[in-house]
Amino acid sequence: MTEKAARLMADRLAGMGQIQGEDVELYALGIEVILSSAVTAAAVMILGIFLCNWKGALAFLLCFMHIRNYSGGYHASTRGRCFFTSIGCYMGSLLLSGWIAAQTGPIRIAAAFLSLGASLWIFYRMAPVENKNKRLSGDWKQKNRSRTFWSLGFWAALAGIFAVTDRCLSEQIIAVILIIALLLLNVRRDNHEES
Repeated sequence: MTEKAARLMADRLAGMGQIQGEDVELYALGIEVILSSAVTAAAVMILGIFLCNWKGALAFLLCFMHIRNYSGGYHASTRGRCFFTSIGCYMGSLLLSGWIAAQTGPIRIAAAFLSLGASLWIFYRMAPVENKNKRLSGDWKQKNRSRTFWSLGFWAALAGIFAVTDRCLSEQIIAVILIIALLLLNVRRDNHEES
């Protein structure tokens, strides 16, 4: 669906003289990425609204996109798989944050700290992770490693602030960070199996 729409838009731009004919494929790919990302984000938000978790869905999208931009991790081989993987990651983070929230007193705090601590350890050991669908040069790996930890620091600090003002959002952010860490582990496992 997004592929056809992207191709139509790129052809229209070429027909209007906005892009050169030889650039149509490149523009179609870029438009397709933007459209599929927008569809996925809209689906997560609609699902979040349906589940009375619109703030959690928004936190998921912002945190997930920000950290994954630098940390790398699993990249699906098709747009459809990417869509369903993203929905699965949102649902997984919702279940994990719900599990943390279901704990009481010190166990709840320990569950949050252990989840965040395990995640940070995985990021420290593995980030950034590349896969066959997204390769990084040595210079970009170093830059992305630094940016990964800046973004993790930002989101961990935000989770700390929300721990006082909105515990559900705090737990959602911690769950998203853990989901991303698990995606890093999955790619690392896949890379070792290919070797």
